[in-house]
Amino acid sequence: MNILFSRTSARLIILTLSVFFSLYHLYFGYYPAPGAMNFRLTHVCLALMLCYLLLSAKEEIASAIGRRIDIATRILAAGLSTVILIYVIRDSDAFQMQTGYLSDSDIIMGTILIALVLEATRRAVGMAMTLLAVLLMIHALISGALPGILGGTSVSWKAFVDTNFVQTSGLLGIPVSVTAGYVVLFLFFGALLLKTGVGNLLMDLATAATGRYSGGPAKAAVVSSACTGTISGSVIANVVTTGAVTIPLMKRSGYKPEIAAAVEASSSTGGVIMPPVMGAAAFILALFAGVPYRDVMLAAAIPSVLYFWSIFVTVHLEAKKGNVGAMPESDIPRLWPLLRSRGYMLLPIVAITTILIIGYTPTVAAFYGCVSTIALSYVRRETRLTFSGFIECLEDTARAAVPVVMACATAGIIVGSVMMSGLGLRISGLILELSHGSLLPSLILTAVAAIILGMGMTTTAVYVTLAALIIPGLERTGVEPLAAHLFVLYFGVVSYVTPPVALGAFAAAGVARTKPGRTALTAFRVAAAGFIVPFMFVYGPELLLIGSPGVIALSVATALLGVTCLSAALCGWMLLSLHWLERTMLLGAAILLMFSGWSTDLFGLLVLLAVFLFQKHRVRLAPRQSA
Repeated sequence: MNILFSRTSARLIILTLSVFFSLYHLYFGYYPAPGAMNFRLTHVCLALMLCYLLLSAKEEIASAIGRRIDIATRILAAGLSTVILIYVIRDSDAFQMQTGYLSDSDIIMGTILIALVLEATRRAVGMAMTLLAVLLMIHALISGALPGILGGTSVSWKAFVDTNFVQTSGLLGIPVSVTAGYVVLFLFFGALLLKTGVGNLLMDLATAATGRYSGGPAKAAVVSSACTGTISGSVIANVVTTGAVTIPLMKRSGYKPEIAAAVEASSSTGGVIMPPVMGAAAFILALFAGVPYRDVMLAAAIPSVLYFWSIFVTVHLEAKKGNVGAMPESDIPRLWPLLRSRGYMLLPIVAITTILIIGYTPTVAAFYGCVSTIALSYVRRETRLTFSGFIECLEDTARAAVPVVMACATAGIIVGSVMMSGLGLRISGLILELSHGSLLPSLILTAVAAIILGMGMTTTAVYVTLAALIIPGLERTGVEPLAAHLFVLYFGVVSYVTPPVALGAFAAAGVARTKPGRTALTAFRVAAAGFIVPFMFVYGPELLLIGSPGVIALSVATALLGVTCLSAALCGWMLLSLHWLERTMLLGAAILLMFSGWSTDLFGLLVLLAVFLFQKHRVRLAPRQSA
């Protein structure tokens, strides 16, 4: 950009726009928004301006002429985004009254907006999501001429633009309403926590709590990633921030590089589904499922605990198997002095969780979380948020919001296209037909679809796409609606550690300097419970806190035993190295315990007890044999 502007001028423009973007959302986090259409369109157009000013058409442009053309097109795209915003908000009431009666200029402006969003999504998110949106758009326009399941009722381009530009049911629909309403606020909350040292505090607390035990560095990685992930909401960001500290510690303590990277990747992946803040997809899920976010947060609590417990057990058993000891005492902070000196900075997280549980909206929770973080930062000099630090948080928020907003805007186009063409209902019907109405095949097909889409799309995009295409079919098989939505969300998340394209594992492999393929396979094993837990809560909704307290408690206890058996079987270690027969028996016990039912639970406990007693017997024999 310094070819047409000086480097300083370009930096100043981006900084000013970023600060305005974040302050705009903070202002309307407290005061009522000016109206759905104006608020959402301003949100999208500001993000478009930032996206084009920040991102080139390609990562590397060799020729000087190519760079000049790229910069000119970026400035033109940012200018067009501004023109579209002014075109609508100058008389937004009259504009919205035109629905169904669009003028030629309305169609031109709407077409430009759709094109700008699709290209911005390609730059910020990737080609896969853009290509899917384009294909579904084309399908909506020509479905009347297609045979079989692809056939439907074609829509005109005028009607398509009407849905995605004038109405709030397509591009400006639910996904964008979520990012505009509170995702940006939560991103700012996360930026404040990191700037005021809460990220480091969580890492220190995790180390203090686990560092003195066998495999301490890896256990600290699991705990810190669970906490940090709920702040950042990003798998890759979590890997590179916490992994920069935890992976070298794990390697120095004796873990193999691929295991260290796999543990960090698996833990960071789970951090995105850890309450209270679970990323943009979870907020969209609440609106799609028609439940308060509080219910989503509470329902996700036990499944996330099961996921992290399985990783924790794997880490412990790998430590025993590899004879990995505790961390050096000099590297372990003291827990109580840490809490006394900096523990007050955890109060905003406690506050935000309490506000959500009480029943206030995520917008209110995020706003007061931000205010309390800023206020508490002034308690001590070390955590004090300076003016320059505040500006940096505003800028970081805007930059982090760009790919989220673009993904959600394109997700709105996808949902609108599917709804207009009726493809969603036909896909749901096809899944029911292929599975013959049986639940398990339907779930397997859904899981495979989520993992495949997750190889090239964000979790939010995967969830929104499958929410439109597949979830209605799952609900028709009798699945609890919230369980169906969470099932899709979980498989969209675990795709980050699913070979062959395991982006979270690849990022961790870069930090650990080990082979990506081997790391991905190891992460897949470490995160194995993440592929089983969704099936568990579909078949046993007690794990989503649906049912009586006694039944819920029993289900949680047996599920914990089940994932423990699974981790031990895959690791090949319990008290000693597991014989192949013992591993087979533990896998069987895991399956029996993880799915609810008195008979399966009892039989699973008996199998687990048999393996445990045999291991104890081998432990007693070991000293005699060595003697």
